[in-house]
Amino acid sequence: NGNSLKRTRRDRDGRVIILSPTTTDEHIAVQRESKARTTLLQSIHDDHVADFHYMDDARIYEMQSKLEGLHKGYDRMQKILSKLNQLKAKLEDEDINLKFLRALPSSWSQVALTLKTKGRLELLSFDDLYYKL
Repeated sequence: NGNSLKRTRRDRDGRVIILSPTTTDEHIAVQRESKARTTLLQSIHDDHVADFHYMDDARIYEMQSKLEGLHKGYDRMQKILSKLNQLKAKLEDEDINLKFLRALPSSWSQVALTLKTKGRLELLSFDDLYYKL
C-alpha cells in the first residue's frame, strides 16, 4: 500500500536518497559475497591481515598483487632485452613473448596458457603483449 518503511541513504552532498527495494536474490548475493570475503580473510596469514585494513575489498588486494607480479616481470624482461640489444643479439618476437609468459607468476598461468594456445605470438611485439595483459 506504499506506507511501509523505505530504506534511505545520504549522498555525498548530504541529500536523502530513497533506495529501491531489495529482492531476495540480491539479498542472498550480498550474503554470499560477505561470506566469501570473510572466508578469504580467515585464510590469510596473520602477518598480512593488517594490509586489509587499508583496502575496502579483498579482490582489490588480489588484483594489486597480480599486477605487481606482472609489472616486475615486465621490468625484468625489459632490462634483459636492453642488454641483448647492446650485444646486438636478434631474437624473434615469439621467443621473447614465450619466455615472458613462462616467467610470469603462477597467478597468471591461466592467462599465459590461453595466450600460448591461441597462437599468433609472433605477430605481437613484447610491448603489445604486455599491454594486452
